[in-house]
Amino acid sequence: MKFAAGLLTLLMSLGAFAQESRLKLPAEAPVSLLAAYPINYEMRYERGNSGDLESRQPRNFSIGYHRKHYSVLVEYADFTDTTGNSTSSIERRHQDMTVWGRYNALSGKEGGMRGVIYFGAGVGGYEEEVITRFMTDSRSDKTGMKVMGGLSAGLELFILSTSQFGVTVGMEGRALMGSDFDPNPTLGAVLRAGLVVPL
Repeated sequence: MKFAAGLLTLLMSLGAFAQESRLKLPAEAPVSLLAAYPINYEMRYERGNSGDLESRQPRNFSIGYHRKHYSVLVEYADFTDTTGNSTSSIERRHQDMTVWGRYNALSGKEGGMRGVIYFGAGVGGYEEEVITRFMTDSRSDKTGMKVMGGLSAGLELFILSTSQFGVTVGMEGRALMGSDFDPNPTLGAVLRAGLVVPL
């Protein structure tokens, strides 16, 4: 009887120890993340009418899926460039959509933070509309959809404050290529901030 009582006490102690050990184990980092970047700051350098490089600041929205060493990002950007005056002007409207594939070459973790250095390549399409105005007359010309591509490299930091969501910030340098781009490639940079959800 004493042996059975001692065995029962020992089994209960082992069960309590195992449960306590499981509670102390650190939670595994999420395998994949879904990210939304509602507003990004982008800058591109194009050649203006004077022949000098001028900066463009497109509106930039993107969503991304990150899994271990790889990421996929879908990005939309558009901007308007206007030259002239109230009598005569030329307005150029540009929009593009690109799918980026990224490889996380280096990564490191510290607590709830994860940082990656990545290289990427993208492919997509762009369309431009040029509106020429003179006095009360105006004319619109569209290029139709054309193919574009790009190369990128950057740094991104994921901060997972809870198991439900986190934030991410990053910066990226890039070179964009298209048949009408001047210069070709067009160099630029993007600063990103967004929300991430572990999957």
